[in-house]
Amino acid sequence: DKLTACQFEKNGTEYLSEGRIKNIETAVYPTGIGEFLVGRVSVDFALGNTGNVPFFHKSRLAGIMTAYNAANRTASLIPGAVIQHFLTDLEDGTYEGFPRAGFAFGTIKDPQLRNYVGLAEHEQGIYITSVQPGGPADKAGIAVDDVLLAINGFNIDKHAEYPDPDYGALRISHLLATRSFAGDIVEVT
Repeated sequence: DKLTACQFEKNGTEYLSEGRIKNIETAVYPTGIGEFLVGRVSVDFALGNTGNVPFFHKSRLAGIMTAYNAANRTASLIPGAVIQHFLTDLEDGTYEGFPRAGFAFGTIKDPQLRNYVGLAEHEQGIYITSVQPGGPADKAGIAVDDVLLAINGFNIDKHAEYPDPDYGALRISHLLATRSFAGDIVEVT
């Protein structure tokens, strides 16, 4: 899809640039506190990098630029879904933050590990490598050596991705941190 970036010249004149979405993925934000949705947009800026540039799709906020690589003409955006999650969380006047599940995992691509955990060739899932004591996963009974097959009805593949209805294959971090809110009940298989 095409997006429109809105910049302003020093005299206040609006300058619009057209860009095209290259991909949507999950990545660690500069704060280093988690993996969230990121949009990558191919765009040429006549004004150069002017900071946190808003991008629009059909007159709606699509995201806010956090970085721009001039060499490959790629803007990195915090997508509207992440911004909306933040704003929705604030509606009651209390910010709970983006939820954490409280577990670490590894992918199950290696045939020896698949055999060890008892997965057939066609079965998917992720291997739980650690659980934060007292965290949500621990309270739910998830333990080291468990294999997580699905979250909220979304099957997890051997790459730790699920089929997101809006963006296609995404890492489970989006499902847990942005599609869910702190305190939500999450069904795991």
